[in-house]
Amino acid sequence: EMETNLEVLKSFRRSQNNNEKKEVSFSRKVNISETLNCVDYTEEEKESCWYNVEEIEYIKRSNELTISMFRDKYIECDTDDHCSRGLEEGIIDGGKRKRRDTIKITQLAVLGQQWYQICNSSRNPDEIMACYIEASEASRLEARRKGLMDELQIFGRKTVEQRKQTDRMMRRMTRRKSSSLRNIR
Repeated sequence: EMETNLEVLKSFRRSQNNNEKKEVSFSRKVNISETLNCVDYTEEEKESCWYNVEEIEYIKRSNELTISMFRDKYIECDTDDHCSRGLEEGIIDGGKRKRRDTIKITQLAVLGQQWYQICNSSRNPDEIMACYIEASEASRLEARRKGLMDELQIFGRKTVEQRKQTDRMMRRMTRRKSSSLRNIR
């Protein structure tokens, strides 16, 4: 049964990739539908909604295979069966360390701002939020860059404006990361 579900998923992915034009639109007419809360699901409904142990193990094995194929340079770009999205920590050398460092930078920035406010008998959640946003900006820009690269891969060309925007973001991201690291040391 699990193999059948995976084949349906692969078939769905292929059909989605073959559709040329995709769009989202909103109706002026509002439709409201009541839905069950998950605590009200029957056991059968719960089993059909969430992955079971076998499906989770299959996903893990598939991810491990994809990571090893990218690391061994067997494949260098995403395919219908192997996608690197979300697996960067395992594929990119130092990916886990990079993610851990980013988390530490944002945590230290927020904790530092909280400590500063405690020492100055002040309380300003907006300052704490601004501190977090600034510390996490490099990650946001990296995610944006990856999204633009995905768009390039999907549409097959990159406009001059997109290229300039990506270059600007990468320069800002590099400056921010280096200044954030200097502030921590």
